Amino acid sequence: MTAPARLASATAAALLCTVVTGCGIPPTGPVDAGVPGTGILAPAEAGHPGVVYVYLIRDRRLVPVSRSTPDGGGPQAALDLLLAGPSPQDREKGLVTALPKALVSARVTPGSRVTRVDIPTAVPQPSELAIQQLVCTVSDAVKRGMAVPVPTAGPQPAPAQPPPVPVTVSAPGWRMEPQTCPPDAATP
Repeated sequence: MTAPARLASATAAALLCTVVTGCGIPPTGPVDAGVPGTGILAPAEAGHPGVVYVYLIRDRRLVPVSRSTPDGGGPQAALDLLLAGPSPQDREKGLVTALPKALVSARVTPGSRVTRVDIPTAVPQPSELAIQQLVCTVSDAVKRGMAVPVPTAGPQPAPAQPPPVPVTVSAPGWRMEPQTCPPDAATP
């Protein structure tokens, strides 16, 4: 037998063995692995990048603008980014803030019914539009931080929208009653 004939015979034998043995994997039917996973997804964890939305103003209307945050986000991170003001890119797009320049820091305290924004220094009471910026920015971050159900297999109903988050804003000398983000505010 010549070398090409031996090679052809060996190849045919190897191919026949592969077909007959099925690569050594025995046939099985469906394997019961249980039900699909369900549970609660945690909000972004510390140390992982996140996205928050700050509400800026264009043509006297609130506009949500995304911001990256290195610590996973949250209401305090969103508020701090809002207080930092519009970026140069935001200004190029015509976005501004109505917050007073003296308002440079505030603390967010989420509660079970109302989230508080406490301004530690005496500043004049901001305009209604500035208060809406604070309320919408903090409210949106609180809602995004709420636990989200993990979808299960099969058809899913449309996800329910989280309820509005009431926010109260106060500083030495004044306090706003709890407010929610106006329904006409753009949503991200």
